[in-house]
Amino acid sequence: MFNGSPMLWFYFQHKDSDKPRKSESEICEEFLDTRFRKSTFPVKNFVLNVNGDYVLSNKMVKYPLVENPKGHPAGKVFSQVDGNSTIRDILLKLNLEPSFKEISDLRLQLTTLSFPYLLCGK
Repeated sequence: MFNGSPMLWFYFQHKDSDKPRKSESEICEEFLDTRFRKSTFPVKNFVLNVNGDYVLSNKMVKYPLVENPKGHPAGKVFSQVDGNSTIRDILLKLNLEPSFKEISDLRLQLTTLSFPYLLCGK
């Protein structure tokens, strides 16, 4: 449903920024040449109690809660992330030559706030 969502994605930058504005194509190229590590961190969440109220749980849970679907291209890429290989290297290893749209989708499905599965660096 991610691509079917009515949400729009925006990138903001001050007009007086000294950095040139990057195209989506440039952003995807940088994504391909980046080394990522798998993201995991503890969080507390709210749970429904017997009174029907949401209360902060005392238990820590590992987030993200589930790994990316194994059969999905993003899941295949995720399974190969080791902190040393670039996404381009991983795609070559998996014998995948994705289109610009597929690369953009991978980036969105692995590295955004909606899908925080990967972090830059080791």
